[in-house]
Amino acid sequence: MNCEHFGKIVIGQTFCSEGSANGLEYTSEAREWLFVDGEEQPEASICTLSFFKKNAEENRPVIFFVEGGPGASAWFGCSTLGPIVPDYEKCGSKPPFCFKENDNWILDTCDLVLIDVPGTGYARLYNLEKESLYFGSENDAGICVKIIKEWLDKNDRWNSPKFLFGGSYGSTRAAITLDYALGATDNGRLQKMTEDLFFDGAILYSQTLTFDLSRGLYVPDGVNECVTDLPSIAATYHYYSQDPSLPDVKTFVDEAWDFAASEYAPALVKGASMTPEEREHIKERLTYFTGLPGEALEQLHLKLIRFAYQDMLLAGQERHMGQNDTRTSSGSYGNGRVDGAACDPSVIGSALNAAGRREAEKLLNIHFDREFRRINFEFLNELVPVNWDYTSVKSPLEHLSSALNYNSGLKIMLAGGYYDFATPIGDARYMLNTAGLPLDRITHKEYAGNHEVFLDPACSEESLADLRQFIHDTLED
Repeated sequence: MNCEHFGKIVIGQTFCSEGSANGLEYTSEAREWLFVDGEEQPEASICTLSFFKKNAEENRPVIFFVEGGPGASAWFGCSTLGPIVPDYEKCGSKPPFCFKENDNWILDTCDLVLIDVPGTGYARLYNLEKESLYFGSENDAGICVKIIKEWLDKNDRWNSPKFLFGGSYGSTRAAITLDYALGATDNGRLQKMTEDLFFDGAILYSQTLTFDLSRGLYVPDGVNECVTDLPSIAATYHYYSQDPSLPDVKTFVDEAWDFAASEYAPALVKGASMTPEEREHIKERLTYFTGLPGEALEQLHLKLIRFAYQDMLLAGQERHMGQNDTRTSSGSYGNGRVDGAACDPSVIGSALNAAGRREAEKLLNIHFDREFRRINFEFLNELVPVNWDYTSVKSPLEHLSSALNYNSGLKIMLAGGYYDFATPIGDARYMLNTAGLPLDRITHKEYAGNHEVFLDPACSEESLADLRQFIHDTLED
């Protein structure tokens, strides 16, 4: 990827502030970076929100955050990654909301840069004729490489340890960025070492590295999907059943994975050639892990995937289970139900999210002259025609493998949530078992949380502690 075909960059609107949270004195900088053409007309913009610890040691680590979607805003993470967080104990989860200083702010470990690409947050595509240049997996990664280099130049931080953080589609964005940062081309060979942009580590959560995004976000693939979906299905059943005879959720999920790999997969391969005794045993075990009766499983020919389970578990209750967080649900009345991420009850922005972002922007002196887009569904193939090009010669996993090959010091942290049907934890387990990645350079964590394990109050304290430890261990090696 040659980043030179993008327009040159000039600085746009910039808003700065100073403050203190939980004893951490900081400065913040919200900045628009404009890509302009030869006539100095804007083509597109990227917006960054940076947090710097005041009076910190020189060249402290810095994390660059990219979000998923591909139309989601990284600034949404401000609810955990910024100086204030919701105070649930004081005011609960209904208006009026309360906020408090973030007592678990990762700024104690590293400086933070939240990156919004064109079309998300306050960032924009100004020249619609340049849509293909900015809206696509490969060019998008090239934009990230270019803006990170520009940020390092402007802030004199090339000597700082550098980490890249991406969740969901952001893990794909991060994997391609890691590869292109080294100058790699689509065939996996280095094109040129333009700036030697080496990252020390990358945090990839709710990974989509194994998804065939060029064919759509979710592509059924038979036996593999049934096997990799079962741990998340089991976790969801564990949550709804509240059966005291079941083991703790981690043990239950591990049991489901062992069954899926050692018994369920071979049974699905055998299919109609299973003996009646084998078939009955598989049904009994599936009922144990899912709560579904044998008759329902027979109707599926024992091929249970998460999207079918999403409908079946709450059948008759007129409820629609969330995809990003299966612990949530909303009404599914009459003909009013519409499938897809745009109508997922665990995705749609809540009043708390909106209030929290505005409180943070007041605190940080941010007042852009345009609407904020938390999620741009134009990229998600949901409500309007797609204008995002997912095609690539290499898969995201191949990009990650290439980056690990060329950057021998690169370490990876993979993280996922049990209650995530968008990117089930079984996919990551299967990838680690089969992809030939250097496991001694990969830290793998799972949490009793949703698609956003670093934001979910149920597990954010644990996941952020693991993130700090990963950064510490990476820098110690």
